[in-house]
Amino acid sequence: MKPMQRLLALLLMSVTPVSQAAYSCPPATNTGGGWIPDECLQVSCSNCGMVQSIMMSEDGKASGLGAVLGAVAGGLLGNQIGGGSGKKIATVAGAVAGGVGGHYGEKALRKQAAWLVNIQMQDGSQRKITLEADPGLIEGDRVRVDGNVISKQ
Repeated sequence: MKPMQRLLALLLMSVTPVSQAAYSCPPATNTGGGWIPDECLQVSCSNCGMVQSIMMSEDGKASGLGAVLGAVAGGLLGNQIGGGSGKKIATVAGAVAGGVGGHYGEKALRKQAAWLVNIQMQDGSQRKITLEADPGLIEGDRVRVDGNVISKQ
């Protein structure tokens, strides 16, 4: 091997370990105001987190009006059946059946969807937020939370 080739080979061998050494980020207090590589920047975000789960539920709340109207209608219909004591029994049965049917009917008419979003915040805490509209998020999405507003990052 020629002297120049030996020198070049030696130079390459001495430089290679340095270039392959892992870069360690300087402590935040020891940067001297100089440049910091992107991988060393850790942005702290107190209202940021990751979606852990999303569950959709439907709930209908009844005011009682459906039960009252159903009971009246059922009682009127039951009163049309039979005679004597059979008429009284049919009226009561119609009122009960109408009340139950009216209650569940009102719940079905007032049904509203809600989405419960569970978020693991960067500080380790958990946030559970209920939304009236589909947030368009999936598990694993990074989000920012401002009150009850969730925005995808």
